[in-house]
Amino acid sequence: MPALNFMARLAPLVQDGRKRQTVRRERKHPIRPGDRLLMYTGQRTRKAQKLMETTCSRVENFCMDEHGRIILGLREPIEDARILGPEEAEAFARADGLGVDGSTAYDDLHGFLLVNYGLPFEGVVIYW
Repeated sequence: MPALNFMARLAPLVQDGRKRQTVRRERKHPIRPGDRLLMYTGQRTRKAQKLMETTCSRVENFCMDEHGRIILGLREPIEDARILGPEEAEAFARADGLGVDGSTAYDDLHGFLLVNYGLPFEGVVIYW
């Protein structure tokens, strides 16, 4: 079963169902729809806490390009790729549990990816 670790500030959102997706880098053994997911916070520490166990409902390709545009469904068929507009991008980032402290969710997502991975960033969105 794949395990996903979440920052402590996101743990309550995972537990109460407000966070139903996560953006991640591509894994060596990709998560697929139907996989059982173990959700943790503080994984690999003495404070590790299991948040929940659930099932992956969908996985979608994700890209934030060098201009900060969010592109979903990137791979084949390429015609299915879609660039999110500003309102869609904000809603997407909010569904990922960002922007709960009063800032814009999109700015939180953009800043996190830029600082931690650099842009462009390619990965997947895992939904449950």
